[in-house]
Amino acid sequence: MTDPVRHYAYSGENALHLYHLFVNELDSKIVDGYLNIGSFLLRIRDNEKNEFGGYGDKILERIVSYRCQDYITRFADFKISIHIEEGKKPILKIDHNILISDGLFHFPLNNVIVKEQPILCFNKWIEIAVNGMPTLDQVAEFDRFIKIIKEPRDFKFKLDYLQRSAARRQQYTYMKNIESDPYLSRIIRENGLKEYN
Repeated sequence: MTDPVRHYAYSGENALHLYHLFVNELDSKIVDGYLNIGSFLLRIRDNEKNEFGGYGDKILERIVSYRCQDYITRFADFKISIHIEEGKKPILKIDHNILISDGLFHFPLNNVIVKEQPILCFNKWIEIAVNGMPTLDQVAEFDRFIKIIKEPRDFKFKLDYLQRSAARRQQYTYMKNIESDPYLSRIIRENGLKEYN
């Protein structure tokens, strides 16, 4: 059976670079003990940087826990983690977890649009994560955002393809049309060109 989290995790050579990129972006939202995301100002409960393991097998984690906007006693956390194992590509995962419930919202690192515009997508994902909606609604909201970003990208690819195709295509002429038609070519060969007065 496949691991469902693997669908959201990213495994590649630049995973460590992306880990630091996302950690820096999350850290930039922390101001005076609060997580400042869009119109939300959320009190931080824990702010941790962890490192486990040694040289051959290491895990780096960045966890920011905060008090949820809609509940006084409910907490949630953002967790950015990377597993670096010697001889293998590092594995990066980003999650938002609402504690005391089953609200685990993964950041889809393997999405094509996320790979092209990681910070834009990460910031939108964070905004959706803190808005208090159920997890399924959060996933649907992020999918809508990805679709909106993807439409102009797909249109641009189609336009580029049509422009390249038109440049490769030979110019249409009436004479080439006659030459390519076997019936008309045979008539011209048999009768030759006649002058009409």
